[in-house]
Amino acid sequence: MLNRNFNLLWLSQIVSSIGNKLTIFGFPLVGIFIYDTTVLETSMITVMSFLPSLLFGTIIGVIVDRGDKRKIGIFTNIICFVISITLFVFSIFKILPLWGFYILIFLLNTFLLFGSISFYSQIPMVVEKENLKKANYKMELSNSVIDTAAPSVGGIIFGLFSAPFIFIIDGITFILASFCQILLPCNIEKDRVKTKKKSIVH
Repeated sequence: MLNRNFNLLWLSQIVSSIGNKLTIFGFPLVGIFIYDTTVLETSMITVMSFLPSLLFGTIIGVIVDRGDKRKIGIFTNIICFVISITLFVFSIFKILPLWGFYILIFLLNTFLLFGSISFYSQIPMVVEKENLKKANYKMELSNSVIDTAAPSVGGIIFGLFSAPFIFIIDGITFILASFCQILLPCNIEKDRVKTKKKSIVH
């Protein structure tokens, strides 16, 4: 069995990934049904989703590596929650121009990059070296299930409500993910080192 800290971190990643996959599914639908986007305009939504990784991947990696990874994860989820709710309100009332929609997509995916890197940076801090393979297996398994199920769930949400409501689900997952990370110790790495030393002494 892996430890409590990993389980909390893993749970935060699961709920956050569910929201992220639903949002990626929902972005083009919002573009088509709310903004009546053309093929080119819809393809720009995909570009805005993946552009932050291309532009800022290395820089964000350095920032996260030098910072408090737990706090970065918490604040990133809170910021993403605010952006998701903003996307919902502006989309449902159709008061956001298309270029503003692009900007919010770009910002959301930029902060998601912070969250993703901070999450994977914390794994070696909460899991012993000999358990890393098991931890990675669990994460990949959950990611595979989410990748498979997300389009179907997104389609159900769209059928029952409308595309912008996917942003509400995403916002809720960010809050839940943030709460899971708040429950983690303030300094995970030091706590792990202390526990390891105690086990050696005993």
